[in-house]
Amino acid sequence: MIHADSVSSAAPPIELVCSAGSLPALKAAVDLGADCVYLGFRDATNARNFAGLNFDDAAIAQGIAYAHARGRKVLLALNTYP
Repeated sequence: MIHADSVSSAAPPIELVCSAGSLPALKAAVDLGADCVYLGFRDATNARNFAGLNFDDAAIAQGIAYAHARGRKVLLALNTYP
């Protein structure tokens, strides 16, 4: 059993990381408290490359700007390598 007084104060805080398959999903995740969102390109590097999902260059730029303006992080997931 771990006691609260034995946990180092130097431990990094827990972050809520959410996936975002579209710009509206990214904005919702950020607005609802995600510390970080991850997304994928709309190309062959994404194992979940389905119509209507994922990000083109313009949507990535908008999503990063939106998240960063609110102090949140954005990660890129590369699931496959063509």
